[in-house]
Amino acid sequence: MVMLPSATDSYSPDFVAIKNRAERTPLRFTARNTLPYNSEFRMFELATALSRAHDTSPGPDGITYNMLRHLNTTSLSRLLFLFNRIWTEQKYTSQWHEATVIPILKPGKDPSNPLHYMPIALTSCLCKTFERMVNARLVFESEKQGCISPLQSGFRRDLVQGSNMDLIERQLPNAVNKLVAWCNNNGHAISPEKSRCVHFCRKRSIHLDPVIHINNVAIPVVDDIRFLEVIFDRKLTFLPHILHLRKKCERSLNILKVLSRTSWGADRTSLLRIYQAVILSSIDYGCMVYGSVRPTVLRHLDTIHHSALRISSGAFRTSPVESLYVICHQIPLHLRRQKISALYFFRAQSVPRHPISQLTLPAFLHRLYATRSSHILPFL
Repeated sequence: MVMLPSATDSYSPDFVAIKNRAERTPLRFTARNTLPYNSEFRMFELATALSRAHDTSPGPDGITYNMLRHLNTTSLSRLLFLFNRIWTEQKYTSQWHEATVIPILKPGKDPSNPLHYMPIALTSCLCKTFERMVNARLVFESEKQGCISPLQSGFRRDLVQGSNMDLIERQLPNAVNKLVAWCNNNGHAISPEKSRCVHFCRKRSIHLDPVIHINNVAIPVVDDIRFLEVIFDRKLTFLPHILHLRKKCERSLNILKVLSRTSWGADRTSLLRIYQAVILSSIDYGCMVYGSVRPTVLRHLDTIHHSALRISSGAFRTSPVESLYVICHQIPLHLRRQKISALYFFRAQSVPRHPISQLTLPAFLHRLYATRSSHILPFL
């Protein structure tokens, strides 16, 4: 058990001066008018915070989310009373500053070097529940007052957008410098050693790779990069992502093979639930992004889908695919991707000022896609 210090080593001198000046300013917790975000929490806010929490390991107090969800009405009222006392009296328990830190060795690193371990801090679930309640209220109030930009960015979206490559190459370093300056003034740090650049272009012989520097360190240009578990390649074929996803799902198929033994294995319903939770969820993730690639590339995932349905239903290898869909109450992956993309689109339309609603396709690209059917139309 350790006390978690505040990491200030990566802060720039400018931000340290801003931080010190702001911390010396006294805060006034009282107001003349009763503001909505200062009112006491209600039971539905506590219930919402607990329902959205994932079952993670407990902190030093040993209290888990599963324990909190099974509390009766009286115990939940006591817990809500405790949270409201902390909220109104501004007295934060010192035990919530403690955490159980577990070092996890990074893949392929030397275990004798302490710097090659990634610390996982297990904090109190009570503290995280209260933080989730406060965060939900502040986010709601910030969005209500228009304090949060829909793009969460201080830069113009069209700063480095256009068809003039010479102009883009001149504007790109300025955009990177503004990004670095904004991070330095707001307590963030960009590591040049961990940064990579991908040049999305179909004509490498015409358009050379850009040269980008962060703190006088050149950023290497790579052929593909993983962003939010989706691999983006320079030509946006998403073939590296599909192949990586297929290999990952093939390893997970061994779970179904082990559990589908005829003597003691699980039934069809349980196997299908395991398939949906372990494998199909990975296939669904990000499908609205990679789902627009060529059908020949997406067929690499159909074999995983069909194999899992055969294992779960106990069907023969010669059974028609259509019968598997009927028996297992599943649909083909291409229809599933269309469904998920449509749901994502309607959810985006229901959110005011959603970033995707501000994206438009230039007129010349409309003409290009109209004349060249082989070009893939983007999601927007």
